[in-house]
Amino acid sequence: MDVPLSEVGMGQARAVALELRGREFAQVVSSGLERAEFTAQLLRSDRPGMRRLDDPRFMERSRGDWAGMSPAEIDRRQPGASELWASSRGMFDPPAGESVEQVLERVESGLHSCLDSKVDGDVVIVAHLWVLRAALALTVGLPAEQVGRIDIPTAGRIEISWADRGSPGAKGELHGLFPAP
Repeated sequence: MDVPLSEVGMGQARAVALELRGREFAQVVSSGLERAEFTAQLLRSDRPGMRRLDDPRFMERSRGDWAGMSPAEIDRRQPGASELWASSRGMFDPPAGESVEQVLERVESGLHSCLDSKVDGDVVIVAHLWVLRAALALTVGLPAEQVGRIDIPTAGRIEISWADRGSPGAKGELHGLFPAP
């Protein structure tokens, strides 16, 4: 769902942008959702020549029929479903929502596009929890059933590089997991 950042979220985005100040990026890619756009614009404000691209492959995992619903609302429709979602760490697919395999597939496709782009330099991708989980899983070769176990803090960031702009999962190297302040 396209919801704006809260005041806390805006502060976290500003902290990430400040943390990355002075680093050069050739391009910023965003999911196109408002909360990612806010961060992408902050990153671009210090780098006016940086290329800018929206890519829906980096949108958050679709919760399907559950989108915008609280756990109580989900349980009214489907008793016990919110607990099943939580206990499975998101590995239980919401009705009409995306499976983890579908997220992995589209994120891998998006990463390949970034790697294959004619951009000379680093690309920063502003995305969402399930996208970051998928990117990390693809890089280190985790199976789909392990993706939900990856913990990434809110406003956290990961840095990944691929030798010779190789393919994710085959030549990926995790440089570190950096939680935002």
